[in-house]
Amino acid sequence: MRNWFRIAIVFLLWIVHLFTGTGLDTVYHVTQYTRWAVLAVSAATLLAKTAQARKLPVERKRFLIFGGMVVLFFASSIIHSVGGQPVHYLWVFLLVYLLSQLSFTEKDFFWIGLSYGTAGFVVLLLFSQSRVFSGWNENSIAMISVFSFLVLLIPLYKERSRWSKVRIVVLTVLFAVFVNPTNSRASILFLAVGVIFALGFVKRTLIIKQGKRLTFYLMIPLLVATITIIISRSGVMTSLDAWSLLRFGKPFFNGRDELWTNGLELFLRHFFIGTGNLTVTNWHNSAISVLVAYGVLGFILWLASIHDILSRAYPFMTDYIVQGCFIGFIIIYFQQSLELGLVSSSPSLIPYVMLGLMLGRIRYLKSRNEGHDEA
Repeated sequence: MRNWFRIAIVFLLWIVHLFTGTGLDTVYHVTQYTRWAVLAVSAATLLAKTAQARKLPVERKRFLIFGGMVVLFFASSIIHSVGGQPVHYLWVFLLVYLLSQLSFTEKDFFWIGLSYGTAGFVVLLLFSQSRVFSGWNENSIAMISVFSFLVLLIPLYKERSRWSKVRIVVLTVLFAVFVNPTNSRASILFLAVGVIFALGFVKRTLIIKQGKRLTFYLMIPLLVATITIIISRSGVMTSLDAWSLLRFGKPFFNGRDELWTNGLELFLRHFFIGTGNLTVTNWHNSAISVLVAYGVLGFILWLASIHDILSRAYPFMTDYIVQGCFIGFIIIYFQQSLELGLVSSSPSLIPYVMLGLMLGRIRYLKSRNEGHDEA
């Protein structure tokens, strides 16, 4: 498959991401058509592979994890009369699968990173200098741009010279200056975290080293929610709110402590399989979103699914692009301790595109090791 075709597919997904959950999407049904296309192509691909291999082309353990997640999500929704809502979220895992069937070279990542970074910056520029995005949520604008910037960083993980690093810092400052008016504290924070890892100021082994720490990292959103609730009930909240109101014009937790308290209380009332509904409210925390919607069983299967995808990268962590995709997703995953989009009936696509690109890069590396050229 030609390089430009692969790049075009990935950039079209950025456009879909821009539309997702907006009024324009309601009018033009961009996400809906994309979802149908992904479902159809995935079904055709799996059927073709099954017919060729004369067996289901999925390992038994993986089938149980992902199949179990699908069954439980749908069972919970059907029991609670929400119907087929899970497909609005679960299709992004099929998107990861389809991207994993492509092979991505270094040249592909250069152009993908450049196109995503440029598009993300254009969004910030138009938001600040025109009325094109007037009425859009500021946090959404910030996340679109920061997620795009994290994709831009992926091919830059190999940069070692001083001047290359200076250029990356200048580019980061430029993004930060335009993100700042959105007043999205989490986006600015994780923009900085992404650059710190890309430039090697913090050892990447902190994130990419194989072991039980991945399970710990995947629990971070739940830990953040729990610790926030504990702090909100302590005596330091008055001082924290006073500082935040002076600096940002809003309370320190901005109501998330109360939101997450309500979420955990609702989860405890529907402990095993949840409420079956992803649209109860915007929880601004991926763990709370899954726990409320699909209970502790759904949460375990969801974590296992993400863990399975990420763990496939470990044998290939010497590749800087695999590192960039892995760390970029983890940064977004941490950011989703405070924001929404990773788990939703209108999910953010870029994190899942990162996972698909990572698996597609691994496919290329395997092909190259076997002596085949798919560039």
